[in-house]
Parts: sequence; structure tokens; C-alpha cells
Amino acid sequence: NTAFEVTYEQNRGLPPGKGSVTGYIIDKLTGEPLISANVVITGTTLGSAADNNGKFLVPNVPAGQNNLSICLDIQF
Repeated sequence: NTAFEVTYEQNRGLPPGKGSVTGYIIDKLTGEPLISANVVITGTTLGSAADNNGKFLVPNVPAGQNNLSICLDIQF
């Protein structure tokens, strides 16, 4: 099991009822970014993959409380 940490913020200044969620997915033990981790707004088709820095951006997220699902495929 890999412990990871997600930091995010809901952006302001976008059209009413919409926003974006952006942040970083980082291995909590090593501090390394978790490249290609998939971030999905649970119950929607909205999502993004983390880049080489662990950063993700999910645009057009409906206003309100949302849950993030994060998945990382580890291949050996």
C-alpha cells in the first residue's frame, strides 16, 4: 500500500454553478509525485490524470460538495 496525500482547491471566479478542482497527488512517505494517478469526481465522468509533477486539473465541476476518487495502477 502506498500512502498518498492530495491537496486541492476549488477555484473562484468561474461561471456560477461551475468550478475546477486542481491539486497535487504526492507519495506521503517519499514526497515524490504520483505520475498518471487518475482523479475522478465520484458519480460523474469528470476527471484528469496527474502530470509529471503530480498536478491534476478537473474543469467544469458542478458547485456543491463533491468526492474525489483516486486510482493509480502500479505495474512491475
